[in-house]
Amino acid sequence: MVALTIGGFSQDFMPSIGLEVAIPTGDFGDAYTLGYGLSAAAELPLGDNLGVTLTAGYLLLSPDSEIKDFIKSSSMIPIQAGLKYYFSEQQSGIYAHVQVGVHSFSLTTEDFDFGGITVKGETTSESNLSFAPGAGFMINEKLDLALRYNIITAGSDEGAESSSYLGFRVAYGF
Repeated sequence: MVALTIGGFSQDFMPSIGLEVAIPTGDFGDAYTLGYGLSAAAELPLGDNLGVTLTAGYLLLSPDSEIKDFIKSSSMIPIQAGLKYYFSEQQSGIYAHVQVGVHSFSLTTEDFDFGGITVKGETTSESNLSFAPGAGFMINEKLDLALRYNIITAGSDEGAESSSYLGFRVAYGF
């Protein structure tokens, strides 16, 4: 029974790869100007208008000019699962999408010299819960355009604030 169910879904199972652009907002936008990278996703249809999704990506972050000299590299790895609702038919046309998961953030600072004393740069990382409402449009059976608003919950540091960004994804489905 399970094999027949999986076999029935597999014909509409759609993996994809995509180009991602992140535009940081709020306090996150004060530190970073842009994020860009790649993502892989998969969608499994459930009924006529609903799909279950899983997305993972890697985004490089461009620091704002005021902190650029202090940051060697910065990146995020978002991993989220979600639901897509198509307003017309499965994997076609306009859809709404909600996702929840985790964003892992990594930051490497530069080495600094202070009057002959060198302070070594260090790498820190943190993973936080994230969620994203969004919408998109399947142009055809292979090309998908999506827009989402990602909210990354605050870290454990006292006074930490949540981070958010507007994400764009252009994906090609297989």
